[in-house]
Amino acid sequence: YSQSLKLQSGRATALFGRGIAEWHLGRYPAARSDLFAARRVDPEIDDIYIQLGVLAPGCRDNQGPCALPENLRDKQQPPP
Repeated sequence: YSQSLKLQSGRATALFGRGIAEWHLGRYPAARSDLFAARRVDPEIDDIYIQLGVLAPGCRDNQGPCALPENLRDKQQPPP
């Protein structure tokens, strides 16, 4: 993902994918930063990863199971 971002810095799919990878590695501040940056570029980016099976449908609307911690699911801009 980082290589992709070197070529195209604002690519939402690369930012979101790297955020998911960082989350799995326990790098939570970096994950949060990338996930929110991706959502600023493409507010519907979660839906792509739900369609790919990376995220559960509950991650879209918080109405079902979702592996992402709540502070990574919130689509609102985090405080600075």
